[in-house]
Amino acid sequence: MFDNTVATIFTLMSKDCEDPFKQSEQLESLYEIATSTQKKAIDNALICICGYSLDTIINSPENISMEDEE
Repeated sequence: MFDNTVATIFTLMSKDCEDPFKQSEQLESLYEIATSTQKKAIDNALICICGYSLDTIINSPENISMEDEE
């Protein structure tokens, strides 16, 4: 179907019609109740997908660069 997992995730995200604000709240709620081991796994998965941990995305968005890096 797709060449790789990350490409599949990007495609599915772009076709998702759910409310992104509701999904963000759900994601943050799941992260809040996660154990430290679970948070580490979530963070590592998000780093693979977008280059940043969920901890950084939630707690330090000012550290996120939206510019293309070469």
